[in-house]
Amino acid sequence: HGTAYAEGAVRRELVRGMLASELGDLGTALAAFQRALALAERIADQADRAMALGPMADVLQSLGRGGEAAALIDAEIERGQRDTDVCARVDAITNAGWLLRDADPARAQRLADEAVALADQRCAHRAPIARVNQGWLLVTSGRSAEARAVSDQLAGQRAGLRAVRPEPADRIATWALRLEAEVVLAEDPAAAERHARRL
Repeated sequence: HGTAYAEGAVRRELVRGMLASELGDLGTALAAFQRALALAERIADQADRAMALGPMADVLQSLGRGGEAAALIDAEIERGQRDTDVCARVDAITNAGWLLRDADPARAQRLADEAVALADQRCAHRAPIARVNQGWLLVTSGRSAEARAVSDQLAGQRAGLRAVRPEPADRIATWALRLEAEVVLAEDPAAAERHARRL
Protein backbone atom coordinates (compact mmCIF):
# COMPACT_ATOMS: atom_id res chain seq x y z
CA HIS A 1 0.00 0.00 0.00
CA GLY A 2 1.24 3.48 -0.81
CA THR A 3 1.26 6.35 1.62
CA ALA A 4 -0.98 9.24 0.61
CA TYR A 5 0.88 11.93 2.52
CA ALA A 6 4.59 12.69 2.86
CA GLU A 7 4.68 12.66 6.67
CA GLY A 8 3.29 9.13 6.61
CA ALA A 9 6.03 8.07 4.20
CA VAL A 10 8.68 9.47 6.53
CA ARG A 11 7.22 7.60 9.50
CA ARG A 12 6.92 4.40 7.48
CA GLU A 13 10.62 4.56 6.59
CA LEU A 14 11.57 5.29 10.21
CA VAL A 15 9.64 2.23 11.39
CA ARG A 16 11.16 0.09 8.64
CA GLY A 17 14.61 1.26 9.63
CA MET A 18 14.06 0.57 13.32
CA LEU A 19 12.65 -2.88 12.64
CA ALA A 20 15.49 -3.78 10.26
CA SER A 21 18.02 -2.52 12.80
CA GLU A 22 16.47 -4.62 15.58
CA LEU A 23 16.61 -7.65 13.27
CA GLY A 24 20.28 -6.99 12.46
CA ASP A 25 19.68 -6.09 8.81
CA LEU A 26 21.85 -3.00 8.95
CA GLY A 27 21.98 -2.34 5.20
CA THR A 28 18.19 -2.25 4.97
CA ALA A 29 18.01 -0.15 8.13
CA LEU A 30 20.49 2.39 6.79
CA ALA A 31 18.66 2.66 3.46
CA ALA A 32 15.33 3.20 5.26
CA PHE A 33 16.80 5.89 7.53
CA GLN A 34 18.39 7.61 4.55
CA ARG A 35 15.02 7.65 2.76
CA ALA A 36 13.30 8.96 5.90
CA LEU A 37 15.89 11.70 6.29
CA ALA A 38 15.66 12.72 2.61
CA LEU A 39 11.86 12.81 2.72
CA ALA A 40 11.81 14.79 5.96
CA GLU A 41 14.25 17.31 4.55
CA ARG A 42 12.24 17.61 1.33
CA ILE A 43 9.06 18.50 3.22
CA ALA A 44 10.88 20.52 5.93
CA ASP A 45 9.69 18.16 8.69
CA GLN A 46 12.24 18.92 11.38
CA ALA A 47 10.67 16.68 14.03
CA ASP A 48 10.84 13.52 11.91
CA ARG A 49 14.24 14.51 10.57
CA ALA A 50 15.46 14.68 14.15
CA MET A 51 13.92 11.28 14.91
CA ALA A 52 16.04 9.70 12.17
CA LEU A 53 19.41 11.06 13.29
CA GLY A 54 20.11 8.90 16.34
CA PRO A 55 19.05 5.55 14.88
CA MET A 56 20.90 6.29 11.65
CA ALA A 57 24.07 7.18 13.56
CA ASP A 58 23.76 3.95 15.56
CA VAL A 59 23.52 1.90 12.35
CA LEU A 60 26.46 3.75 10.79
CA GLN A 61 28.57 3.00 13.87
CA SER A 62 27.57 -0.66 13.72
CA LEU A 63 28.67 -0.72 10.10
CA GLY A 64 32.08 0.69 11.08
CA ARG A 65 31.31 4.09 9.60
CA GLY A 66 31.94 6.14 12.72
CA GLY A 67 33.18 9.15 10.77
CA GLU A 68 29.80 9.51 9.08
CA ALA A 69 28.03 8.95 12.37
CA ALA A 70 30.00 11.74 14.07
CA ALA A 71 28.15 14.51 12.22
CA LEU A 72 24.80 12.98 13.20
CA ILE A 73 25.90 12.67 16.82
CA ASP A 74 26.94 16.33 16.79
CA ALA A 75 23.51 17.20 15.38
CA GLU A 76 21.87 15.29 18.24
CA ILE A 77 23.99 17.16 20.79
CA GLU A 78 23.06 20.47 19.19
CA ARG A 79 19.37 19.50 19.17
CA GLY A 80 19.71 18.63 22.85
CA GLN A 81 20.92 22.14 23.54
CA ARG A 82 18.54 24.10 21.31
CA ASP A 83 15.23 22.30 20.81
CA THR A 84 12.29 24.19 22.29
CA ASP A 85 10.56 20.92 23.25
CA VAL A 86 12.14 19.76 26.52
CA CYS A 87 11.25 16.10 25.90
CA ALA A 88 12.87 16.27 22.45
CA ARG A 89 15.96 17.68 24.16
CA VAL A 90 15.97 14.75 26.60
CA ASP A 91 15.69 12.29 23.69
CA ALA A 92 18.52 13.98 21.79
CA ILE A 93 20.86 14.08 24.78
CA THR A 94 20.01 10.48 25.66
CA ASN A 95 20.72 9.39 22.08
CA ALA A 96 23.99 11.30 21.92
CA GLY A 97 25.18 9.81 25.20
CA TRP A 98 24.40 6.31 24.02
CA LEU A 99 26.08 6.88 20.67
CA LEU A 100 29.27 8.16 22.31
CA ARG A 101 29.52 5.18 24.69
CA ASP A 102 32.53 3.67 22.89
CA ALA A 103 34.15 6.74 21.35
CA ASP A 104 34.09 9.00 24.41
CA PRO A 105 32.78 7.23 27.53
CA ALA A 106 33.35 10.19 29.88
CA ARG A 107 31.40 12.57 27.63
CA ALA A 108 28.74 9.91 27.13
CA GLN A 109 28.30 9.64 30.91
CA ARG A 110 28.03 13.42 31.30
CA LEU A 111 25.35 13.53 28.61
CA ALA A 112 23.45 10.62 30.17
CA ASP A 113 23.54 12.31 33.57
CA GLU A 114 22.34 15.57 31.97
CA ALA A 115 19.48 13.76 30.23
CA VAL A 116 18.32 12.16 33.48
CA ALA A 117 18.47 15.47 35.36
CA LEU A 118 16.52 17.30 32.65
CA ALA A 119 13.95 14.50 32.38
CA ASP A 120 13.46 14.37 36.15
CA GLN A 121 12.88 18.12 36.23
CA ARG A 122 10.77 18.70 33.12
CA CYS A 123 9.86 15.53 31.19
CA ALA A 124 9.11 12.71 33.61
CA HIS A 125 7.87 10.22 31.02
CA ARG A 126 11.31 10.24 29.31
CA ALA A 127 13.22 9.73 32.58
CA PRO A 128 13.10 5.90 32.52
CA ILE A 129 14.83 5.51 29.14
CA ALA A 130 17.35 8.21 30.05
CA ARG A 131 17.98 6.33 33.31
CA VAL A 132 18.44 2.99 31.49
CA ASN A 133 21.17 4.54 29.35
CA GLN A 134 22.74 6.14 32.41
CA GLY A 135 22.83 2.76 34.15
CA TRP A 136 24.35 0.99 31.14
CA LEU A 137 27.11 3.56 30.92
CA LEU A 138 27.80 3.27 34.65
CA VAL A 139 27.99 -0.52 34.64
CA THR A 140 30.22 -0.65 31.55
CA SER A 141 32.62 1.82 33.16
CA GLY A 142 32.96 -0.38 36.26
CA ARG A 143 30.76 1.76 38.50
CA SER A 144 28.49 -1.11 39.51
CA ALA A 145 27.34 0.39 42.84
CA GLU A 146 26.02 3.49 41.05
CA ALA A 147 24.51 1.32 38.33
CA ARG A 148 22.81 -0.76 41.05
CA ALA A 149 21.20 2.40 42.45
CA VAL A 150 19.90 3.32 38.97
CA SER A 151 18.64 -0.21 38.39
CA ASP A 152 16.86 -0.25 41.76
CA GLN A 153 15.25 3.10 40.97
CA LEU A 154 14.00 1.75 37.64
CA ALA A 155 12.59 -1.34 39.35
CA GLY A 156 10.61 0.92 41.66
CA GLN A 157 9.18 2.84 38.70
CA ARG A 158 8.07 -0.14 36.57
CA ALA A 159 4.52 -0.43 37.91
CA GLY A 160 3.75 3.23 37.37
CA LEU A 161 5.22 3.19 33.86
CA ARG A 162 2.82 0.64 32.47
CA ALA A 163 -0.24 2.54 33.63
CA VAL A 164 0.86 5.68 31.80
CA ARG A 165 2.28 4.35 28.51
CA PRO A 166 2.02 0.56 28.08
CA GLU A 167 3.97 -0.03 24.83
CA PRO A 168 7.09 1.99 25.61
CA ALA A 169 6.90 0.75 29.19
CA ASP A 170 7.23 -2.85 28.01
CA ARG A 171 10.36 -2.01 26.00
CA ILE A 172 11.84 0.02 28.85
CA ALA A 173 11.09 -2.80 31.31
CA THR A 174 12.96 -5.23 29.04
CA TRP A 175 15.96 -2.91 28.83
CA ALA A 176 15.81 -2.34 32.60
CA LEU A 177 15.89 -6.11 33.19
CA ARG A 178 18.88 -6.42 30.89
CA LEU A 179 20.57 -3.64 32.86
CA GLU A 180 19.79 -5.52 36.08
CA ALA A 181 21.46 -8.63 34.65
CA GLU A 182 24.56 -6.63 33.73
CA VAL A 183 24.70 -5.13 37.22
CA VAL A 184 24.45 -8.57 38.84
CA LEU A 185 27.18 -9.84 36.54
CA ALA A 186 29.41 -6.87 37.40
CA GLU A 187 28.79 -7.18 41.14
CA ASP A 188 29.53 -10.89 41.42
CA PRO A 189 30.47 -12.71 38.19
CA ALA A 190 30.81 -16.10 39.93
CA ALA A 191 27.35 -15.88 41.53
CA ALA A 192 25.87 -14.73 38.22
CA GLU A 193 27.41 -17.74 36.48
CA ARG A 194 26.08 -20.13 39.14
CA HIS A 195 22.62 -18.60 38.81
CA ALA A 196 22.73 -18.88 35.00
CA ARG A 197 23.60 -22.58 35.26
CA ARG A 198 20.57 -23.20 37.47
CA LEU A 199 18.31 -21.67 34.84
